[in-house]
Amino acid sequence: MAFGQKGPGRPRGRPPKDPNVRAYTTDDRAYTKRKLDAVGGSVLDPVLARQSVDDVEAALQQVRSQYEQNIDERIAQATREREAIQEQFDRLKELRVTQSEKTLVEWKRASEARLRHMTESLNAWKQRAEHAEHRLRELEREEDAGPSARAPNRRVQQLEDEVARLTEKLATARRECDAESKRAAELEQTPSGATDDERAMRRLYEDLTGFFISDVEVYDPAHDLHRFRFLFTSAGYHDLQFTLEESQLKVTPRVGTAADVRDDLVYIPHLDEVRDAALLDSPAMPNHFLEQIRFERSAAPKFLTALQKGLKK
Repeated sequence: MAFGQKGPGRPRGRPPKDPNVRAYTTDDRAYTKRKLDAVGGSVLDPVLARQSVDDVEAALQQVRSQYEQNIDERIAQATREREAIQEQFDRLKELRVTQSEKTLVEWKRASEARLRHMTESLNAWKQRAEHAEHRLRELEREEDAGPSARAPNRRVQQLEDEVARLTEKLATARRECDAESKRAAELEQTPSGATDDERAMRRLYEDLTGFFISDVEVYDPAHDLHRFRFLFTSAGYHDLQFTLEESQLKVTPRVGTAADVRDDLVYIPHLDEVRDAALLDSPAMPNHFLEQIRFERSAAPKFLTALQKGLKK
């Protein structure tokens, strides 16, 4: 048979389609139902979603609480370690300086301060005496000029009495100044056992505080109450001598409780019109610091800070 010639058998071309097969393939309802069932199963339940969010928030809150508690414990531990180290440092610092050396240094500073105050008082009294003598000479010249320029005898007598009084005070101040100079010269000799580091440390401590105790007295042995005489001296500040007395005050108790005893300090300034003239005229010095003040012992740091602020020039 030649190429392209039709012969008996299966006809050429695409075979006829079976209607039953075609109906089966076009019916996709089962497939569509499976897709819809799958989509419906993937929707998240709102109740389960809310419960999951609450669980996550509770877990985060627990982690945050544990973290904060851990931080507080570490801070408390660091504070305890710092206090222990500070206590050891203070103990070592006290061991480096003996009590006799401390007493000698305090007396030396007190003597130098008293010497400086006595020198200032001496100069002030000297100026007042010179002024009184000058005024007396003027009155004598006026009396010699004639009756018209003659001052009353009572005024002349007052000036003479003032000159005598000032002269006596000047002599007393000179004697005290000489005594303080001699004592300061004796205190110039530092302890032979003191090292350069110890002297530098004492000097730094004095410069940092400005306050030091020149005398201690037990004025009430029954209650073991002391009286501390202080001297404040620092560059850029007015000098001040004052006393702090230990005292006890019974506080009014509440109903049904025993009376409480409060520890107090009594501030007593020692002011002199001539020596402390600049301080008395200072606008920075409050008036209440010029009088006696009673306050709680626990408030001593705040009180001394306010007092030092008022002494600034």
